[in-house]
Amino acid sequence: MDSVVEIIWWIGLLGALIPTAIILKEVALIVRELGHILQLAQLTHRAAEGVAAHVQVVPRMGALAEPAEELSEALVRLQGAVSRVQAALPATGRVRR
Repeated sequence: MDSVVEIIWWIGLLGALIPTAIILKEVALIVRELGHILQLAQLTHRAAEGVAAHVQVVPRMGALAEPAEELSEALVRLQGAVSRVQAALPATGRVRR
């Protein structure tokens, strides 16, 4: 009787080995993907630090508002001058040299 119980126990043990192997394979896949997620998180962290370093200067850019406005006005004047020169060119679009 003991040998019958032992045989049934071994059959049950071997039967449990297959689902255990499947579960271990899934765990290995999950651990590998978690490693990829960690790499992505580290990359994102470095990128966020870079963005933060570049954004720190934004409050000091208020002093650039006036020069930027002057530059914008100069560009508008330049555009008007270019338009007048283009209108003065002959219809062929060629400039005599």
